[in-house]
Amino acid sequence: MTITITIGQDLIREHYNRLLGPNPLQANVTPDEAAGFNKQWMPDNGQSCAPSTTAAFFRINIADTPSSPWNTSAAQIFTQDFIRFHKLKPSRILLDDIWHCATTRIKTLRAEYLRSLKDASTRSLICAQTRRWGRKDKVHPFSNVLSVY
Repeated sequence: MTITITIGQDLIREHYNRLLGPNPLQANVTPDEAAGFNKQWMPDNGQSCAPSTTAAFFRINIADTPSSPWNTSAAQIFTQDFIRFHKLKPSRILLDDIWHCATTRIKTLRAEYLRSLKDASTRSLICAQTRRWGRKDKVHPFSNVLSVY
């Protein structure tokens, strides 16, 4: 059983909104801060360095991938704060599930951020292409069956 069934993605999203504030796309780090943290992280994969952020001043590196050192550390802070806030009993499975949901949310926020950087005409073109691809994807499995007969 995963966190999506027992707790729900809506709680993950609400907790991110609680930590990041009303506009999560603005709670970002500077490239210099991220580079400095990466240098501290690299020697031992973050075992001896301080966390990248705190729950009180929570920020994600929206310009980098969810598996970047800053975002990995932020997902760990999120996981600990989520368990503390919801008064859950920590277990290895629960920690892993919440951490996975946290990194997935960072991935979603990053996609929203990258989409917001594009102009309106490009966004509408990409949206139309995605809808068209989705329609063709639903028809494609049946086209092979029809060609046999």
